This record gives sequence, C-alpha cells and structure tokens, in this order.
Amino acid sequence: MTDSPIIELRDIHKTYGGAENCVRALNGVSLAIEPGEFVAIMGPSGSGKSTLLNILGILDGFDSGEYLLASTSVSGLSEEEAAATRNRFIGFVFQSFNLLPFLTALENVALPLTYTSLGPKERDFRAMDMLAYVGLDTRAHHRPSQLSGGQCQRVAIARALVTRPRVIFADEPTGALDSGTSDEIMTLFLRLHERGASIVMVTHASDVACRAQRIVLVRDGRVCE
Repeated sequence: MTDSPIIELRDIHKTYGGAENCVRALNGVSLAIEPGEFVAIMGPSGSGKSTLLNILGILDGFDSGEYLLASTSVSGLSEEEAAATRNRFIGFVFQSFNLLPFLTALENVALPLTYTSLGPKERDFRAMDMLAYVGLDTRAHHRPSQLSGGQCQRVAIARALVTRPRVIFADEPTGALDSGTSDEIMTLFLRLHERGASIVMVTHASDVACRAQRIVLVRDGRVCE
C-alpha cells in the first residue's frame, strides 16, 4: 500500500460534438481512489458515468484536466503507449462479457497474456490458475456458447485478473444476469477486494452498489459523492 491514490482525476472536462451541437459529458470532475478501495459509480442515463469510466480505462481522451494512474500522468499517450498502460495496470469486466466465441474459456483468459513476454506454457498455466480461482477450471475447454451467463462473466473476470492488474474496472458486470447469479458475481468481487484489489464498478443497481466501500454519484457531468 502507498500513500498516493491509485487513481487521481483533477478537474477533468470532456465534450462531444462541434460548436453547434456540443454535449458537455464531464464538467470539472475531480476524484481520488485509494489502493485497495472498492468504489461504485452510479448516476442516471446521460449523467456522464460511462464517459468517466472510459476515461479512467484510457479508452477515451479528455479536453482538459489531469489524470494520474499509479502516480503517472496518462495525458498525451500514443495509441501504443495507451494499450501498453492498459495491459500493465488495468483489467476490464463488461456487461456483455466480450468473450471471443470461437475460443475456449482457457484461450479467452490467456488472450491478454499474448501481449507479454510469457511463453505459451506459462500463459496457459496462469490462465488455468485464474479459472480455478473463479471456480471454472473444469470448464476450461468449453466455448462461451457452452457456458451460462454467470459462467461467462466468471471467465471475463478471470481474463481481467490474468495480467495481475493494479485496478479492475467493471461496467455493469451484473446487468445481464439474474438476481441469484448477480449475487454470486458480487461475492466474487468482494473476495477480490478482500485480497487487496482496487475495483471501480459502474452500476445502475443500488443493491449492487451498496456492497462497495464507497458510492460516487455522477449527475450532469459532475461528481456528487
């Protein structure tokens, strides 16, 4: 643990469109997230929370302000540098799983490791270890079409963890699941948090958000904690 936030946003502004149809998505957002913190981001549709998550995940740029990830500014990164930073620091979990249908669970989990210096055996070993952690090692050679929604999300979580990221970003990770499966996935996130993972989760569900350490409300492009 360090004294510095794992994430620090300072007066972030983001607009879309031209002068005549300008949409102000973020309007002076400042936010700090400490190492090992579990934060839920909530807000109505159009509030700016998805834009905020995209900027945090270095998937989108911003007009002005400063973003420090692990005390390092991400401003002005090239596409290649941004991709390398994401692979080194960040794990993503999405509502729609984003698994490749023609790959097995093991191959999907190992995919981010192809951009590292690890050899094939080490990649498969680490991927299998992550599948075991989420309770799916017995489904390693099944394709997504052979898995339930909850199992696909577990594979997606294993894939997010396999690069040993500093922070995990989850975008509505329980949105496509029934209440029972949603509870199982949240229990898995809580286990990750207990192990020291930093987690930032966007969710519409108050029962999901209330299980985080802290809730950040976004309204009209501003943070209202």
